[in-house]
Amino acid sequence: MELIEFQWARCLDGYEVIQSRSVSVEGGRMIAVAHQEPGELVSGVIVAKSERFEVFRPTEIPALFRRFADVPASAEGMRAFADKFGLLEGGDREILVRANAVEGMLVQRAAICRAIDLFEAGDSMELLANFNNEGWGRLRIELRFDPSGGLRLLPPTETYLNQYQRVAYKLTAVLVPASLIQFLWLQFALHAQSDAKLWRCEHCGDPFTVGSGTGRRETAKFCSNACKVAAFRARHGRRNVNA
Repeated sequence: MELIEFQWARCLDGYEVIQSRSVSVEGGRMIAVAHQEPGELVSGVIVAKSERFEVFRPTEIPALFRRFADVPASAEGMRAFADKFGLLEGGDREILVRANAVEGMLVQRAAICRAIDLFEAGDSMELLANFNNEGWGRLRIELRFDPSGGLRLLPPTETYLNQYQRVAYKLTAVLVPASLIQFLWLQFALHAQSDAKLWRCEHCGDPFTVGSGTGRRETAKFCSNACKVAAFRARHGRRNVNA
């Protein structure tokens, strides 16, 4: 069983930024703003363009926390990230999130960037203080039945004299993020405690991990076979043109 169990949703038709005095965000939903002062503006809300969502597994995307930090610190940057990976957080464990405030997403981005900077600077004490005291790493842990572990016999008791009738499933602990931002923090924490390194793909520029536990050698230059093939074709295409 995997250490992390997490799925998230993104709108198939993308997202848009709304600047308005009439909407706000609560629990991932748009709501009306009451008792507004004249001229008061909501800083901006990123909203799903439709009700068509797809569910995906962020656990299959390497270095997603770094990709979030890489997007521009703007409403457009947050919208572009949402188009690819969905919004950051919604209601209580709800994955079909329809709206997020731009300001809230920018605050989370700044915190992620701060954590990365501290880690890369080797400032472990400051990183620990911020990560633990600011609540960056809050997660839910659940016990699950591990189907790969099978059954084990329990010793007989006065109530259950036949030990073959008394069995138990093997249990395992699973980390269950409640939102995409919680997953990003978990992914960052696992990277920080590992011996892996972050490289950038020489073709598309996306970050990916190499080294211990990643299945990739530190000499890797591309994030995927698709990028490796595309870079090869690009090089040979230029040579043919020059010839």
